[in-house]
Parts: sequence; structure tokens; C-alpha cells
Amino acid sequence: MQIIKPQNLGLLHKTYRFKQQDYFAATVLIHFNLITGSIIKDTEQWTNISKTLDQGDIFDQAMPKPNGEFLLAGNVSTPGKEPMQSCATKIQFGPLTKEINVLGDRVRTRNPVGIWRTSQPEAFTELPISWNRTYGGKSEQRNPDGIGRMSGAQWIFGSKENQLANFYDKQFSDSPVCTLPEKPDWKKRQKMSGTYDKKWQKEEYPGLARDIDWRYFNVAPADQQIKSYWKGNESFTLTNLHSEHPIICGKLPELNGRCFIESTTGRQSHDTEFKEIPLNLDTVWLFPNSLSGSLLFRGYCQVQDSDALDVNKILIAYENNVDARRTLQDYQTAMALKTNRETSAENAFNDALLSPKKPESTLIQEKQEDQQAEQAFQDKQQKAAQAINDKYAKGATAAVASHFTLKKLRKPTIPLPSPQSLERGDFSLLKTLQKTDRLVKKLTSLATRKQKQAEKELEKLKSINLKNLKADPANEQKSALSTDKMVSTALAAAVSSGQMSPQQKTALKLAVSQAKKTAAQSRAFAPLAEAPKNVNPEALSKQLKSSSNASDSIEGLDMSGIKLSGQFFKDKTFTNTQFEFAELTDCHFQNCQFDAAVFSNATLVQTTFEDCQLVNCNLESMKSLQLLLKNCQLTDCRMGEAQFKESRIQQSIFDKCIALKADFQHSQLTDCRFDMSVLMQANINDCDWINCQIAKSVFLDAYLQFNRWQKCTVDRCAWTGAKQELSTYNDCQLTEVQTGGEAFWTRSIVENCTLTTCGFREIAMNKLTLLNSALSGCDFAQSNLFQSVVKDSHFLNCVFSSADLSEIKMTDCNLYQGLCRKTLINNAALQTVKIVNSDCFEAQFIDTNLKYVDGLEKQYIITTEEQLTNAKNAA
Repeated sequence: MQIIKPQNLGLLHKTYRFKQQDYFAATVLIHFNLITGSIIKDTEQWTNISKTLDQGDIFDQAMPKPNGEFLLAGNVSTPGKEPMQSCATKIQFGPLTKEINVLGDRVRTRNPVGIWRTSQPEAFTELPISWNRTYGGKSEQRNPDGIGRMSGAQWIFGSKENQLANFYDKQFSDSPVCTLPEKPDWKKRQKMSGTYDKKWQKEEYPGLARDIDWRYFNVAPADQQIKSYWKGNESFTLTNLHSEHPIICGKLPELNGRCFIESTTGRQSHDTEFKEIPLNLDTVWLFPNSLSGSLLFRGYCQVQDSDALDVNKILIAYENNVDARRTLQDYQTAMALKTNRETSAENAFNDALLSPKKPESTLIQEKQEDQQAEQAFQDKQQKAAQAINDKYAKGATAAVASHFTLKKLRKPTIPLPSPQSLERGDFSLLKTLQKTDRLVKKLTSLATRKQKQAEKELEKLKSINLKNLKADPANEQKSALSTDKMVSTALAAAVSSGQMSPQQKTALKLAVSQAKKTAAQSRAFAPLAEAPKNVNPEALSKQLKSSSNASDSIEGLDMSGIKLSGQFFKDKTFTNTQFEFAELTDCHFQNCQFDAAVFSNATLVQTTFEDCQLVNCNLESMKSLQLLLKNCQLTDCRMGEAQFKESRIQQSIFDKCIALKADFQHSQLTDCRFDMSVLMQANINDCDWINCQIAKSVFLDAYLQFNRWQKCTVDRCAWTGAKQELSTYNDCQLTEVQTGGEAFWTRSIVENCTLTTCGFREIAMNKLTLLNSALSGCDFAQSNLFQSVVKDSHFLNCVFSSADLSEIKMTDCNLYQGLCRKTLINNAALQTVKIVNSDCFEAQFIDTNLKYVDGLEKQYIITTEEQLTNAKNAA
């Protein structure tokens, strides 16, 4: 199921069965600020919710409710944070009013003669709202989690001390009072859940009971419910529920949630139907501590599959109540723009398609904000450039400074969204992609012309007899800027001719130096490497060799096209140094610093980098063979289409590096770390990973076939579309690793590994070998594990719904609390297998011997072809 939604909204969904029909329930979440009514992003609100709700409290059951209710979680705060023994809080929400009296902690003690006395309330400034602090106890069905109630035996034989409740209703009665959800296992609510007996097991399992009272899913106390649904424009007043805002007055933001699905209606995948699920605002959550609230719009529809596998896509949106409702066709068009290959990229961040229409005044204001942000960015860049200018002009005379000016920076060629539009999430990448395409075509055309021009020049050079060629002043002038000596010679000649003053000479020399540095920096960040101009590799080689063992740094030196062999560099600084098209063979760099250095299109053979730092370096299209990286750190480096074939990478860190289509084939990585790096479409076939740590990195569509992983840790990484055929994992830990797309793990071996909350949904894993491993919370739904071998492994809370485990060989394995609905386990060999507390409804075990399988509830599975035919006919 593909989910299309704006970043502000949240979605909960669930399938359920009632009276032999399957239903799909969808809940759209809109979060808002209690005071301003502004929208809060879904990701931000879940942080607020997790901080407020106690562990075990249920935010929502994602099931339809017959009427509306509101819930509140937070603390009662005394006015002005003054310590008090008691205070009152009041909640007015729409037509409902709720008052709660709050007392400080009290205890009731029994003296030796059996007389009970109650202590005075302790002073407090804040108390958390909880069922544990309101009247109740184990013998109180209305609130088994409460305190204060004592049975007759407890009065006589119980403890000498009894904690009393903090929260009471307006009359201080013994009725439990709270604003949180009631627990589903309380007897008062279990009575509404329906009858689950043998008849239900035979006729209705796994559906809801026919006699269920749908009010069971209304979890708020009765005085927080209304008979109908909320309109979305209700006002509210909260008293003494925030330490800095004694009274919070607000109004719901008058929004309406919308939900649409595209589902398969026939046997063919293209037989689809696009329809709306009508929603009702049945729940409002208030979180005064974070000044936030959540609106829950809910609806349901009938589906063909018990797991809603016929629902291909779901789209959610929201609108202003006062605006005209968008049509079904509007949202069908929005879904197409968001999902079609031709338009999805440019509309990936365009939430305007699914959000309320903005008034003209807001659009004008946002445009002004974007323009101001763009101007601020330009000013910042200009200031940084001026700082560089001042740095190199420092110490020069006034006459020199007057000749050394900095032109205003041009605007970027490719328009990028402003930080404000990124925050709003309402921008389109159409102009950016169009400009990018035009720029790529322009650069490609320019490169073609330059190549043809270079070939013509090369043919001219071949016809020249270099041995008999005399020095030509014009040729010398072409490389006059390559060394300081040539610059000095040219300037001295100009002065002697009477055409330039000494002050002008100094200014020009300084300008030339600055131009070289600026050119070096621009090439470091260029997306495409520039061909070197006016480079004399032989002269550079001599200069570099003469200084390779000296203590001076080599900063800003243009070594493009240089050829070096057997050179050793230690404790050197290569800031803004250019190695474009250079050839380095058997060179050794030790304890060197490379800052904004450029290795694009360079060739490195058997070269070593040891204890080096590479920061903001450009390694695009670099070609290396048998490279050795030892104890190095690469930070913010660009390595697109770089080649690291047969490399040895040891004790090195790749931090926020981008290596699109890079080639690491036949390499060995030992004790390395990859943090927040992107290796999209990289070729990493036939590599050894030993004791490596990979975190928050992207291996989208990467090739990881024939890899050998030993004692590695992979944490929160995206391996979508990664090919990992015939790879082995030994003693590894994988946590929150998500695969999918065109990914496959066929014929791979996983041994002595721990996999936690990993996603393997809908990928090919046939003929996988899994040995002595532990898997928890992993998702194998609709994956292919055909003819796999699994031994001595344990699965906890794993999902195998609609997966194909046919002809699997499973020995000495345990499956606890698994979800195996409609799983294919046909013609399988199961030996000493325990399936405990697992949902195997309609799972197929045809031609599978279940003699050595324990815990399986066989009345709900399919073991014969006749049962399968009957199930299909029923569907």
C-alpha cells in the first residue's frame, strides 16, 4: 500500500472483520496549536504525545466510533506556580463542561486502637493527571488502577496506611474522575466487547463478535462524550492546566480531513477503482503541556481482502471548512501527479495539492518571505566572499587595495527552494528540474565542443618538431600565470617598458594570486570537473619533488595533469589543491590535511592515504586501483562515479559523503564507519566488510552481491532496491534496516545474526539460509522465501502475511506472536517447530507434515486443496 500525504498530517489504518465482511478503517490526524490554531507537523506532534502519555496509555485504537469524544492528557498546575494544598481545574469543550477538584497527597493511617485518621494535603504546584491518582482500587470496577478504596477486610486487617486520591469530582464523591482513556480490560468496558464463545470461534473468527456494542471503542469517560460527531469549530477553555497559561482559550481550527483509496476491483491489476472514504471527526485530543491538540477524522469502507491487500494506494488531505470542497477528480489528479513516474519528482514536496487553499494575503506574505530569505542568503555569501578578499588584501598598501576589488556574486543558475518554503512543504521542483536539465544539456554541449577543439589542437602539436622549436614569447605568455617566477618576469618587463608603476605591479601580482585561489575553490565545488588550463606537469613535478620533504605547506597549488610516482608526503596541508587529471602511482600521504582538494578525473594506482583528513573534497570520477585508506576521515566529500576497485579501507570514517554510482568492487573494508552517507546505485559487489558500523546511510539501488559481512552493525539504513544475492552475514546486528523496491537477497546466508525491526516486505529472498539467528519485529509480508533453509532461529513479533514459504526447511525454530495470515507454507519440511500465540488465519499448509509442529491452532489454517477451494469460493 502506497501512502500519499502532506507532511503535516498523520495516518492510522487498520483492517477488521465483522459479520463475515472485511473492512478497512482509516484515521486522518491533524495537529494544531491550542492558542494560535496553527498547524503542527505530524512528526513534531508525536514527540509531544510520547512525552505526555505514560507507558501503556493508548493514544488510539484506530477503530470506528459511533459518536464523538474528547480526551486530555497533562498536568494540573496551581495559579502562578504557588504551592497550594488544593485547587480546581475546569474544562469547557464545546457543549461539555467538566470540573475537577485536586488535593495534595494525603494518607489515611490507623492507630493502635483501630481508629483511622486522615492527614492534611501536602502542598503542590503540579500534579500529573492519571487514573492512578483518582478514586478506585482493585475492588473498584469503575477504576481498578485507582487508590483510596478499601474493602471491608482491609479496614480491619489491612495495612496501617492507605494512600488517598488526588482527583475528585465537583461534589467530592467517590466517583472516579479523570480525563484520560479508560482501559480496555476494565470489566465495565469488557461487557460491551461482545460474546466470544465456541460459536464465535466456529463461525466468526477472527472477526468481531456479532453482538459487539460499538461504544466499546469510545474510550473517554461518559461526561466527555457527545451523541453526534464534532463539527470542528468548537471553542474550548482550559483552566489551571499549564504552568505559564492559567487559562487557555481557543477554538478548533475549522478544518476537514479527506481520505481516498485506489483499490483493485478485478483479477487484473489495472482493474482499479478510485473512491473516497467519508470521515467523521470523532476524537479530539488536548495536550496542554505542549499547547497542542490533535483532531482524529475517521471512516471505513468494505474491502475484498482481510488484510486490505486490494488497497493499492491511499491519499489523505485536508481543507478549510469554509472553502468549497475539492472534487473527487481533483484528488485523483493529485494522486497521479504524486505517483506517476513522469511527474512524481517535481511534486514530491508540493503539499499544496493536498492542503487548504491559502488566502491571497498569505501568498503575498510568503512570497515576500522567500525574497527576503534569498536576499539574506546572497548577502551572507557576499560577506563571506568579502572576508576572503580582505584576508588576501591584508597588509597591502592603500594603492594596492584600491586596485583589488570584488565583483558582486551572481545568483545561482539553478533556483532552489527557500528555507521557508521547505518548512512549509508547499514548493514544486518543476523549475529546478527544468533548469537542471537545460544546464546539463548546455554543459554536455560545451564539453563536446571543447573536446573537439582539444583534438584539433593536439593534431597541430603533433606536426611541430619540438626539438628544433625556439622559445616563442607568445607561448611563454600563455603559461605566464603558472608560477610566481613567470609572473615576476612578466611584471618586470611591463615596468621596464614604462607602462606600469611599481604599485600597479604589486596590485596585479596580488590579484593574480587571488584569482588562482578563487579558481581553485570554484573547481573544488564544481559538479563537473573542468579541464586543466595552462598546466605544465613536468615543471610542477620538479617543484613538488623539491618540496615534498620540506616543512612548508602545499596550499592552493594547481597540480592538474601532474604525474607522480613513488612520492612520500608527510604532515602536509593540501587546502584547495588541484589534482584534476593527475596520475599518482605508488605515492604515500601520511598525516596530511586535504580541505576542498580536487581529485576529479585523477588516476591513483597503489596510492596510500594514512592518518589523513579529507574535508569537502571533490573525488568525482576519480579512478583508483588498489588504493589504501588507513585511519582516514572523509567528511562531506563528493565521490560520484569514483572508482575504488580492489581498495583496502581500514579504520576509516565516511561522514556525510555522497558516492552516487561509485565503484568499490573487490574491496576490503575493515573497522570502518559510514555515517549519514549516500551510496546510491553504487557498485559494491564482491567486497569484504569486517567489523564495520553503518548508520543512517542510504544504499538505494546499490549492488551488494557476493559480499561477505562479518561482525558488522547496520543501524537505521535504507537498502531499498539493493541487490544482495549470494552474500553472507556472520555475527552481524541489523536494526531498522529497510529494504523493498527491486531489492533481493536470494541465495544469501545469514548466520549468528540479530535482526530488529527490519523491513523485508515484498522482496525476493528465495533459497535464503538462516542459521542460529534472532529476529524481532521484522516484516516479511508478501516476500518470497521459497525453498529457504532455517535452523536454530527464533522469531518474535514478526510479520509473514501473504509471504511464500513453500518448500521451506525449518528445524528447531520458534515463532512467537507472529502474524502469518494467508502465508504459504506448502510442501514444507517442519521439524521441531513451535508456533505460539501467532495469527495463522487462512495460512496454507498443504502437503506439509504438521506432526512436529507445536502450538499451531489448526482449525483456522488450510491443509487441503478442498479447503483452499472452499475459501476461494467464499471470498
